[in-house]
Amino acid sequence: KLLGLNEDNISVSDYGGVLTSGMANINITGEIQLNLALFKAISDELPNKMLLILQRGVYIETKNDNGLTPLLLAFQKNCWQELADILIHDYRANVDAQNSQGLKLLHIYAQLGDITKLNYLLDNFAEVDTPDNDGNTALHHAAFKGHMEIVRSLIEYGATLDVLNKDGKPPIFYVKEINKSLLIYLQEQ
Repeated sequence: KLLGLNEDNISVSDYGGVLTSGMANINITGEIQLNLALFKAISDELPNKMLLILQRGVYIETKNDNGLTPLLLAFQKNCWQELADILIHDYRANVDAQNSQGLKLLHIYAQLGDITKLNYLLDNFAEVDTPDNDGNTALHHAAFKGHMEIVRSLIEYGATLDVLNKDGKPPIFYVKEINKSLLIYLQEQ
């Protein structure tokens, strides 16, 4: 029994035949099947099933057809924190994994203005100045969108103000026309 879930509770039909079940255990074979089962458990927001699959030894940094790692997918779900806690704390998932555009979770949540998810990532040691494929850091993304609270948090966690993107622009460049109070804040830093 694991987290209140008995292995007998795993339904093969829920996974389109990806999982096969013995009398009292899970019998998943093959790397591809393990990966599919892992992404399915995350998509279905089933942390207990995800944990059982992870215990079978699936590679934690595997990517699906959309270039998402299990952690990148988990952050899109309602129970993101429960999924992320397992992936990061128990299985050491890379909080700095990037999708095919070079965006990592920190870039995405800086852009969206989600301070809860951003601070969760920063508290779990996300690298604050990693650039995306265009050379933009999380601070560039937050500044461009005018997210003052995100900018403050990134700076508190050590974001560099003068990193230039591929266009040769620092984050403050994007603030000038969007948010005067944010511009003043950045100039004071």
